[in-house]
Amino acid sequence: MRTRKPWLLVAAIGLATTVVVPLPPNLSTFTDHACWSSPQESRQPTDKEPVSLSVSVHATDGQLVKDLTKEEFRIFEDGKEQQIDSFSRGQPEPLILGLLMQWSGQRRDTLPYSEIDPASQFFRSLIGSKDAAFAVKFSKAVELLSDFTNDPAEIERNLRRAGTGAAPYRPPALHDALVWACREKLSARNGHRVLVLVIDGRDYGSKKQLRDVIDAALRSETVIYVVGLAGANPYMNRAAVARGIELATKLAKETGGQAFAARNPGDVAAAFGQIVEELRSAYALGYYSTDAAHDGRFRKIRVETRRKGLYVLARKGYYAPQT
Repeated sequence: MRTRKPWLLVAAIGLATTVVVPLPPNLSTFTDHACWSSPQESRQPTDKEPVSLSVSVHATDGQLVKDLTKEEFRIFEDGKEQQIDSFSRGQPEPLILGLLMQWSGQRRDTLPYSEIDPASQFFRSLIGSKDAAFAVKFSKAVELLSDFTNDPAEIERNLRRAGTGAAPYRPPALHDALVWACREKLSARNGHRVLVLVIDGRDYGSKKQLRDVIDAALRSETVIYVVGLAGANPYMNRAAVARGIELATKLAKETGGQAFAARNPGDVAAAFGQIVEELRSAYALGYYSTDAAHDGRFRKIRVETRRKGLYVLARKGYYAPQT
């Protein structure tokens, strides 16, 4: 029986073969973005470290394809085919998970705390002893609700504690929150880094631009999944909804994730469930680049499958080492 899915935004679909694709446990608030550290160096593969990719593959009907072999994949870097040196199926370890939730008043009026239950189930389904996860809410500033832990019950308690009371009617500084999550949290941990966003796609007052967000995600090798609420927000006009969908799609497409449009609590729960399946069904591929230059240049990656009629989700590239 097929699982019902929310409307899937076209995040990275290429026919047949193409990728386009501690702090204390109490709340800690980060309001002075000017005090952030300078952009961290990208997590660059070295001569003895392979380029690692987490890849998911879908049939044209959207169903996950879980039976591919190493020989059925092809990887190209800047147009040149690479030799695949490592291959595995299933949920990668360790998982480094982040949850970033928009907490502005208008967003809460739309679907009040609709992500608390499915997010709690999401962490219970995925987190093992080797994994780590954190949860954040943001409006004008960022608040860390639960710092890195491998205890899903701790995260759930903190989420439910946060889901009480009124949310402030403050503008969502989305870009700043995303850059902070990638640079200050995810990049500090080794593993398969995943960031799940629950947002309507609006940004007000950020010092960072969208290009800074994409750069931070690619440098930290973070895959972004978006539960998009633009269509559920009655305060957003048609143009604003379109911009929210466009932003969600771009974030997912550039990093190898997916974007889902949610209009009701059922859609939110279905989106989280689909992300669980995506991570459990991922392929881990690794290769040593044939380009030995240490020039710090961005290198484009394309992943294909020899089996026809499939589409692949993977990040679009990485930054080379620099000396």
